[in-house]
Amino acid sequence: MSADDPLVSVDGLRTYYEESGFLPSEPVKAVDGVSFDVRPGETLGLVGESGCGKTTLGRTLVRLERSTAGRVEFDGADVTALEGDALREWRERVAIVFQNPHSSLNERLTVGEIVREPLDVHDWGEPGERPDRVRSLLDRVGLQREHYYRYPHQFSGGQRQRVAIARALAAEPEFVVLDEPVSALDVSVQAKILNLLADLQEEIGLTYLFIAHDLSVVRHISDRVAVMYLGNVAEIGPTERVFGSPEHPYTHALLSAIPGDAGPDEFTDRITLRGTPPSPVDPPAGCPFTDRCPMKIRPEGWEDLDPAVWGAIAEFGTVIEARESGVEARIRELKNRLGLATERETASAVADRLFAEADAPTAVRSTSERIAERFDAGDREGARGAFDDAFASVCDRSVPPTTTHATDHRSHCHRHDDAYEDTDRFRREVLER
Repeated sequence: MSADDPLVSVDGLRTYYEESGFLPSEPVKAVDGVSFDVRPGETLGLVGESGCGKTTLGRTLVRLERSTAGRVEFDGADVTALEGDALREWRERVAIVFQNPHSSLNERLTVGEIVREPLDVHDWGEPGERPDRVRSLLDRVGLQREHYYRYPHQFSGGQRQRVAIARALAAEPEFVVLDEPVSALDVSVQAKILNLLADLQEEIGLTYLFIAHDLSVVRHISDRVAVMYLGNVAEIGPTERVFGSPEHPYTHALLSAIPGDAGPDEFTDRITLRGTPPSPVDPPAGCPFTDRCPMKIRPEGWEDLDPAVWGAIAEFGTVIEARESGVEARIRELKNRLGLATERETASAVADRLFAEADAPTAVRSTSERIAERFDAGDREGARGAFDDAFASVCDRSVPPTTTHATDHRSHCHRHDDAYEDTDRFRREVLER
């Protein structure tokens, strides 16, 4: 394998969870079609809001979770298809460091037993050589050899995370998933652990997937960054380019939250996104970010509406969507049959309140009233279809293609299409507001 060939290549990876319960439901789409490469010796940072699928993606890469579809190639072999001895042998080449050093270590084992466990599992060397290997690992991660016989409760959080790193390195892996490895630690301890990880990477030639919320940490340690939203990678590219010239609206919003001047070079004002991410059980059919995007493309005929009116339209659509489908709708229907349901605000009342507050024009109000009346009459599917016919755009209807901006920098947004020449205007309006 040459230095330019990826060590890990992810193609269309999906990890879905089937929910168990009394009522049937759609699967949770934790990872929904992710593709990227990780090259030997590099650190790929993975960022995004809580619940976007970062941890599930990392666990799937090391086969702690079963993928639903797609491929994960490691050094050219599809690891999603490995079983038995082949899977066991491959697991010697990968490792994971978990987020919480207080829950990832077995309190009943000594530090020596914890670090030695991977060596015993993978039958590393001769049994008599393993204690010396453990002590060497403890020394490498900055612990004392006499710590071998101590228990996890006798260590600080930073020391416990060093034990976890020593355990991850025990079988001499090539690829390590670092799942929020410093988020539970004090700032001064974080710096020591990050420096340790950087030193180990240089000494051993490790390859990292570094999952984190702290964007400043990611910028410091990563060669490239992938921005994840609702189970999808919205943007990926070299760290300084993504931080300095972000292309996806979601990346702009994330980076604007960094205190001080560490955000995008051109825009430093805080961007507050509307609402919360949609449920991974029922993600949008088009762009995953469409429900919250401040740069969403307007449908024909509605291009010049005030942003406040567009916010009201989006909120009205969310109300209809949530009441039309999902487990909540089934429970509501069952309660109605049993006479247990309480009165709730009608769709017409919701529309009146939302569009009055936004001072919406007559055309928007009349269209929304017809949709709400249809919904309240029981034709929920028809109301949703009418809403889409009136207000949906290309962002709602189709998944954006991949756009390459520069070497190894790509994102997924309909605004990159040449057909939408007002991209710069919308960007200025949103990011300067």
